[in-house]
Amino acid sequence: MSRYDAPTLLTPPREEEEVYPYRRVWPSIIMQSGLLFGVATVLFVASAFFGINVPTGLRNSFNTLLALTPALLWGFFSLLPEIRAPEPRSRLLIVFIITALGANAVGIPLLRDSLQPERWLSLSDFFGRIIGYAVTIGIIREAIKYMALRFTVWPGYYRVREDAIAYGVAAAIAYATVESLHFSLNSSAAPDIVAARVFFTVAVHMLATLTISYGLSELH
Repeated sequence: MSRYDAPTLLTPPREEEEVYPYRRVWPSIIMQSGLLFGVATVLFVASAFFGINVPTGLRNSFNTLLALTPALLWGFFSLLPEIRAPEPRSRLLIVFIITALGANAVGIPLLRDSLQPERWLSLSDFFGRIIGYAVTIGIIREAIKYMALRFTVWPGYYRVREDAIAYGVAAAIAYATVESLHFSLNSSAAPDIVAARVFFTVAVHMLATLTISYGLSELH
């Protein structure tokens, strides 16, 4: 009696998953923003509800570290993974350095020593302050970041839309870090206040700069 053997089916060859050659940008942004928000929240809760405060002798050093936290997180979650990507984005660090230099040499001194918007805008009404800050602080900040992006990476280094986000985040973190350093070094504020200001500064810069970066990407 013969035995029936079922025919062997040929399994089609598995297609290898295509490797995305660029670093994913949004997970890095979420991690950086989440940790920065977490630091600000922990310091606020520790100070407001548990009365835990940084000793006075260590306050200046701790505030400086808080001001540098956005740059440190960006370096760990964005710059280092970029190096390991199959096709890394060039000039991320250059954008960061040029934006930081422009903020420290032009942006902050111009607003602090020449325009001084905090002196005359504090007397304006709500809508007057919004318009005044937009046409002074907003324009100067974004003009410096725009020039840093325009003359270092656009258009030759824009390959996909996420490139615009990556370079925009580098510029935003650079400018926000310089502003936070100036605040922490020239203020005796408590660390929880400094941490909240650092988070707010980074959030404002990132939202504004990503808009400019997307505009440059669409223009390209």
